Amino acid sequence: MANAIIKQNERLLRTRCSIIRIMGWVVLVLMLPFFAYGLFELQKGAEQINVFLRARYFVSFVMAFGGGITAIGVGQLLRFLLETNDKPGWVLRHGDKILYIFAILVFSSLLLNFCFLLSVRTGAWYFTVASLGPSTLLSLVKILVLIGLGQFLRRIIPVIEEAKVIV
Repeated sequence: MANAIIKQNERLLRTRCSIIRIMGWVVLVLMLPFFAYGLFELQKGAEQINVFLRARYFVSFVMAFGGGITAIGVGQLLRFLLETNDKPGWVLRHGDKILYIFAILVFSSLLLNFCFLLSVRTGAWYFTVASLGPSTLLSLVKILVLIGLGQFLRRIIPVIEEAKVIV
């Protein structure tokens, strides 16, 4: 059943695979100048910027690479599904660990956001916690989704390799 669907849409999947991989590399390449500029700006105004804001800025730039790496991983997964003798690429082989790292980055970004708001606000701490409600919930959902995708990816790659050996 799944092989029939893949064979039926093989041309479309191959073009999407190429487009997704190119988009991932474009995002990674385009993020490098912004990352360098951000580091330059952080060094230039280091005495004026709160330490939590600087750390949050750095974590957000690192997380921006996640979109490019994820696109490359999806492209490698499609290529791995389409090719019979293809081995998974590096990003796909280590995709679960990459997703776990990004889950940790989302959590650290949440903590840095909380610390930054505590350092800036002069009111009681529970007002800071209340203002973080929706963003905290979204961050926790992101963390759980990233961990779930990492678990899924870790379990599905050996199944696909085994199915290729059988066929």
